Amino acid sequence: VGGVRAPGYFGPVKRGGTAGDREAPQVVHPLITAPEAHIQRGRAELSNTGVQEHLTLRTMVFVETGIILPGKSVRYVDEDGPRLGIVRGTQVSMSRWPVMHQTVEVETHVQ
Repeated sequence: VGGVRAPGYFGPVKRGGTAGDREAPQVVHPLITAPEAHIQRGRAELSNTGVQEHLTLRTMVFVETGIILPGKSVRYVDEDGPRLGIVRGTQVSMSRWPVMHQTVEVETHVQ
């Protein structure tokens, strides 16, 4: 991680508790001009969780779950098996009484 202009700060960032033998791609940015910025950007790069996808799930609103609000974790099963995701958006609709459906936008990792 490093800056691109003087006075830039440049150097490796290592995840604690690891050997540091696997290198991530180099990252440069013009605002990395101090050790604090260097550490923060390195932390952001090392905590990157990989490729994610956003998908939409539609289900009935059940008494047991209620309306699933954004920020909640959900476990669901698709063709790849059980998966876990974070709800990023919810829409509720009622086409006929008393059946209520919810459409949940879920952010999950690509397997």
